[in-house]
Amino acid sequence: FLNAAMLPTLIAILASSSVAAKTCSPLKNRDIFSTVEVEVGTPSQRFELVADTGSNTLIVQSCVCQELGSCPSSFGRCFRGNATSTFSIARSQNGDGDPHVWILKYGSGDIEALVTTDFVSVGSYTARMNSSLLLMVSQSLNFDASFEGILGLGVPNVTAKIGPAGGTHRQPEVLTSFLDGARVNHFSLCFNSGNDGVLALDYETAAKPLASTSREHWQLKLLGASVAGHQISMGQDTAKHSAIPDSGTTLITGPQEQIAALLESICEKWPRCKTAREELNIAMVQTLSKTASKGGVASRSKTRLLDAYARWHESSAGAFAQANASFTGSGAFALQMLMEDCSSWKTGVHLNAEMPTIKLHLEGADGTNQDVQLLPSSYVAEVTANAMVWTQKYLLGILPYWWPELEEDSSCATLLGSAEYVGHQVWILGTPLFYNRRVHFDLGSPPSVGFSDEPCGSCVSGEYQNDISLAQSHSAGMRQLRHPGRVPWPKTSESY
Repeated sequence: FLNAAMLPTLIAILASSSVAAKTCSPLKNRDIFSTVEVEVGTPSQRFELVADTGSNTLIVQSCVCQELGSCPSSFGRCFRGNATSTFSIARSQNGDGDPHVWILKYGSGDIEALVTTDFVSVGSYTARMNSSLLLMVSQSLNFDASFEGILGLGVPNVTAKIGPAGGTHRQPEVLTSFLDGARVNHFSLCFNSGNDGVLALDYETAAKPLASTSREHWQLKLLGASVAGHQISMGQDTAKHSAIPDSGTTLITGPQEQIAALLESICEKWPRCKTAREELNIAMVQTLSKTASKGGVASRSKTRLLDAYARWHESSAGAFAQANASFTGSGAFALQMLMEDCSSWKTGVHLNAEMPTIKLHLEGADGTNQDVQLLPSSYVAEVTANAMVWTQKYLLGILPYWWPELEEDSSCATLLGSAEYVGHQVWILGTPLFYNRRVHFDLGSPPSVGFSDEPCGSCVSGEYQNDISLAQSHSAGMRQLRHPGRVPWPKTSESY
């Protein structure tokens, strides 16, 4: 029988997590990433956290960060520990009783965070994050969008404690992830262009599981990539190539030579780009062959064209001038020019019929493989920004004068970029992967990833709805970006 002394312990165990049959939450489309509503504390405080399969920590912006001036008010809502009865700060184990602090190093910058404890809920799932809730008190992130924190959805229980000198301690310190704390068995993510996506917890799936090749990341083998059936060159040792699905990274990135080959293939298989490349080569030949007057307009145009061309090809303008038109321009450069001038051709264009589809050839640790398609509507985006322009006005309707005004300027871009990781041939599969399909993650042993080509649907009152109309209404349009992209996953963590 239970006695009174045992009750507090039993209550704490029962309250540490709640097990729900299944639930879903809307993923708000924030252009460069998507966020999910998370409740923290008692009574609860609500936040929109980046849904990030590339990390496994749970980070929330502390109001201390804003009060110290380290976090801008544009980041949004912040957490107050003195407003919740279940909050506590973890203390360092070095004996001095100081607060326990972590430094997390991301591609976008660093985050300094206090290690704390409190209850966290996503949908109908709740977990007591015992010394595993990180409160951001300082940051050096390189973006100004709203950022209230991160809900790490990476493979649980791999956050090792890294000392200030960079050495790993003998006993790794493990932070409990929300997935572990809430006893989630599997989950899925998907994004909708211009609408909310869906984070679904413990919904069953018929997707084929591909066993992860790593216990540190959701990771698969990348056997190759092709564009409209044309295989791109991946180098000799394809066994070392890996792909990491990362919902918190805006772009798809890979080794520079492989991304360059991918861009070349896109241009070659896109008739508009192939024609533009030929026209660009003719224009370069004509530009180089002309003898322009010193300081004239033609001379300045020639210089600008040569400089732009040289920067793209990592050479010098003088080298191209001396070549005297004996060169052929790259398809990647022509593709870049078309993207920058997309306002001249994108109106009325069905993007998925206009441009070629990319196919990634993936394989699990057990040899199970699957091809995953990236439609142009997922890997091409319209980038909008404010630009200062001078507009002619008239004082009293008579006297002309020039006045600076902000105007919205837009161009397009492929969401494909290069990123090198020393000793690794790694592709980070960012947000384009999560459009036009559901991506499934299973926390079993081994952990696995699966892909189902089905509409993302929607989440209403915690219930998943397979709404095909959302997919049909946004299947051919361009994604809209208004902020600089978030770059790949954290590489190191330090604790003291």
